[in-house]
Amino acid sequence: MSALTQTRIEMLKERMLTRRGELVTEIKEKLAESREHSSLTTLEQRLEGGDSALSDLIASTDMAMVRRDVEEMREIDAAIGRIESGEKLSMPDRDTMVRVAAESAQPMQGEKKSADQ
Repeated sequence: MSALTQTRIEMLKERMLTRRGELVTEIKEKLAESREHSSLTTLEQRLEGGDSALSDLIASTDMAMVRRDVEEMREIDAAIGRIESGEKLSMPDRDTMVRVAAESAQPMQGEKKSADQ
């Protein structure tokens, strides 16, 4: 793998910060949805309708998605921390940076957007 230039590292850092902000928003929304699904009134209504399994599944799915997002946020935080401290980036950091860049809707300066994005 070729060395990353400082300019490219800074662009990737900005993308990771943007993605981190998106994750925070997603986590807050999912937790709010989970609270909505597990509110006492909603649970009572679902139990009366026989939907307790569905309610449990929704709550479990919401929490699994939150855990996944939190893990991604931790990876991003670790990579950003190493960038800011001047440490050499590890392969997991590079993998995180590549994943975040690939998920980004906009190509980085000097990049062409591929047809499949």
